[in-house]
Amino acid sequence: MLKVKASFRKSIVFIGFGALSIIIVAFFLVFYDTIIGAQNTSKVNCKNLEEGQRQCWQDAIELALEEGVEEALGVVASLYETDPNCHDYVHLIGGKAYELFSQGKEMTLTPKTYYCGYGFYHGFMESLLHESGNIEKARQFCAYASKQMSPHIRGAEDACYHGIGHGAVDGGDPRAWGDAQAMIKPAMDMCELLGDVESHRYLCATGVFNAIEILARDPKYKLDAFLKNPFWLCDRQPERYREACYTNMLPALLPMYGYDLPTIASYIEENITENDDGYDIRSIVIMGLFHEHMNINAGSADKGPRGVAACRALKERSRLPCIEGLAGGLMKYGKPGEEYIEGLSFCKLELLTEEEQEACFKHILLRLTFWNSPEKSRQLCATVEEKFRKYCSHY
Repeated sequence: MLKVKASFRKSIVFIGFGALSIIIVAFFLVFYDTIIGAQNTSKVNCKNLEEGQRQCWQDAIELALEEGVEEALGVVASLYETDPNCHDYVHLIGGKAYELFSQGKEMTLTPKTYYCGYGFYHGFMESLLHESGNIEKARQFCAYASKQMSPHIRGAEDACYHGIGHGAVDGGDPRAWGDAQAMIKPAMDMCELLGDVESHRYLCATGVFNAIEILARDPKYKLDAFLKNPFWLCDRQPERYREACYTNMLPALLPMYGYDLPTIASYIEENITENDDGYDIRSIVIMGLFHEHMNINAGSADKGPRGVAACRALKERSRLPCIEGLAGGLMKYGKPGEEYIEGLSFCKLELLTEEEQEACFKHILLRLTFWNSPEKSRQLCATVEEKFRKYCSHY
């Protein structure tokens, strides 16, 4: 059986838990956001509210949904400035889109559908699977999403398969409550039905682990013991799914250790055992962890230098994965349409060693097309030093 390559798995960390990756594509989309976004914000003003901001934005999105999915996605770029954790909002939009789709109404996908960590696809698949449970229907939609989006951005099909796993875990059988492994078994079995494309099964599994971590926060599912040691579940998975599990358990570790990332990094170092899969699982999880530095410290002007100092304090084998995580976090949690600005600026910091700079640019340049059209990615690549442009050769 073919292994899922490390470069692919490192890319998929963007799609996992609560991620926020808002993209910019060709000029016509920028124009659309400028005009339509202004119209959306004229309907409501949530930015200056001291209380009730989340409810205000939800109301704004629901109002925009009356005019269409595209209109609702246009609101998201406006809300980012006051509430960058917009993943739940685009879940809502995805669910509404499925309603339109299931009624046979016209629904055109645009690159905006992977705003806020691809939550649109999570919400869409949750609604599809809860209503029909039809795995073939889910696969057909993923193929449709791939065909629609591939000329503009990569990752839509990946996000869609992640969404299948996410939507397949519903906690609907009370007999399984309290047993995380029993709760995910039906969903994991569904992932195994996705045919002979290993990456599709793997992506589905990432959604399963993402979903069980979220359900565990609800006391009714009786998963308190699981939350005290979330890696317990991962250690019991087949080797091919362990990294997907570890990475999606990071949200459970954050509050457990008071959002102290170096302490969590030590926990990862001590508790993730190696396998013979040809890549370092531990490094990928460290990378995913330090995405969160840029989210936790979003309002800090010195978040980059502080992150670099934290990386250098880790064990040497974790230093470069940590730097990659910081770079990826700036893209993942970046301002809609401008996430590449902070990401590329970070890579150019003089305080980075040559080795760290190489790791930083490699990480970002290989992934630019997750947020941008190939043409835009080539334009951005031309702004970096020539010695790093080799990482753009696939555009």
